[in-house]
Amino acid sequence: MCDSFGGGLGRFRESSHVSNSNLCRELVEVEGGTDWKIRKLEEKYEEICWKYPGSSVIVNYHMNRLQNLEEQESFDENLKIFYAKVSHFVSPVEISLQPKYLRSARQGIHRQMNAFYNSTCLKFQKDQIFPGVACAAKESDVWYRAKIVQVSGDKHIVVELVDIGIQHLIPSSSIQPLLRRFGRAPPLSLKCRVDGVSINDLETKDLIDFKKIVENCNALFRVELKSTIEPFLIDLLHPTISNRNVCQKFMPPPEDLGKIERLDRNWIQHCRKVCNEVDDDEDDIWNHNWAGDRNNENDVKQVTSIKIIHRLAKCQKAPRFDTDQLLVGHIENSQIIYLHYPWQLKTRHKIENHLKDSWETLPVLSQNLVEDQIYAVILHQEKTRKYRRAIYINQKSLLLLDYGIYIEMNCDNILLEIRLLPDDQLFKEPPMLTIISLAGANVLQPAHHSETQVLRNIMKNDDIVYFQWDGKSKNTPMRGFLYTSDRQNISTILSETLLKNRQNIGCRQLVKQYFKIPTTYGNSNHIYRNSCHQSYSKGALLIFPDE
Repeated sequence: MCDSFGGGLGRFRESSHVSNSNLCRELVEVEGGTDWKIRKLEEKYEEICWKYPGSSVIVNYHMNRLQNLEEQESFDENLKIFYAKVSHFVSPVEISLQPKYLRSARQGIHRQMNAFYNSTCLKFQKDQIFPGVACAAKESDVWYRAKIVQVSGDKHIVVELVDIGIQHLIPSSSIQPLLRRFGRAPPLSLKCRVDGVSINDLETKDLIDFKKIVENCNALFRVELKSTIEPFLIDLLHPTISNRNVCQKFMPPPEDLGKIERLDRNWIQHCRKVCNEVDDDEDDIWNHNWAGDRNNENDVKQVTSIKIIHRLAKCQKAPRFDTDQLLVGHIENSQIIYLHYPWQLKTRHKIENHLKDSWETLPVLSQNLVEDQIYAVILHQEKTRKYRRAIYINQKSLLLLDYGIYIEMNCDNILLEIRLLPDDQLFKEPPMLTIISLAGANVLQPAHHSETQVLRNIMKNDDIVYFQWDGKSKNTPMRGFLYTSDRQNISTILSETLLKNRQNIGCRQLVKQYFKIPTTYGNSNHIYRNSCHQSYSKGALLIFPDE
């Protein structure tokens, strides 16, 4: 029994795993898996321990005891905290703890195991060695309770020392079957992570600082458990200074409450636009008199400066719900696809009509064009005049902001007129598009032209599509899966089409090829872009007076 090891392990007996004496097998089990193999071994070799009880036995006992104590009127908050030793760590989100009150139990198991295995030799059969099996492992001439993590060939095995929480690579000859009496106690080290700390917020210097904290405290801390799921959430407190969280410096700053309120308002506005609940009066606003209030007789000072929009806010992020209907815009490649919500197309139409109606009143250029600034442009193409918002990229090109299309400044069949954009509610609307990237697209190398051509044949402008976010990417363009209106996966269609046409987009080698029949490839002047313009992903509304 667990009592034979000392340390009060008998308290966990009622919380341990179900005895193998229960022969009920009404549950359907899949043959061949790890659990199935271990269950068969338990039935055949009852004197051997093949699997440990979960360490959650200790945590559940601790939590249940606290719950009973909290119901008492004289409950002491210090009872929530216990001392523990850090036996192994990598960072604040990967820590192995040894509760100090289980020290005598660990010593009892350790003493009895070494007395037994130093005088006895048990052997595993070859088919009994696989990941997940409990065992006794010898490391530096000392025997420990362990669990097989990985079989590395015929001569070496990776094991985890369950009472320490560290992994070692040892020879296959250094493991033996674990007797059942040594395996009744759960693993006596707890895999934990500090509550409130994210691995994405940690840098190399933070890992060095955490190592110094552990060394300065001699690896002994006061610990408060906050969850019952491994890895267990904890607060790591200083061993002598009351209520001092030693990992407070690694936590992100508190959330800006004003920012949360703004996000809530933006979300409500987005939902209203999606449901077409926005009144026309809210969008068709053009009553800002940037030349001054001439109707006010008391205002004798005339405003001569005009507020000019230099940059817009970033564009609408891709939906996180695959029920939102989107329309295909411009396809740059598999890494950059421009889509539109229906309400974005309506707002874009209003912006362009407003540009057309107010063109003569827009301020003219008083200086040279500025890179990455937003302007109003007219595209004179043949007999048509198109009014657009655009970003000046360089002397050669402009980016049509609401389309995601680059145009050449000195194109023969396009003439440009450019003016400044004044501070107007409708002109300040963010770019009217949503940018996504297909999951699986290789962002480390340029997109293949053949792949882009197939995508443009699969999806035409204004086709209805649905986007399913992959749950990992956070920034624009967000990665995910694109589906047609009848829920066919675009990536699957793309792969099948490339395979059918025998096009290998992974090939990047240029070779000389000869044709007996003349072949026309069309325009070969392609610019491959791996990322969208920074205004789409990092834009921030900037308005300055134009002197």
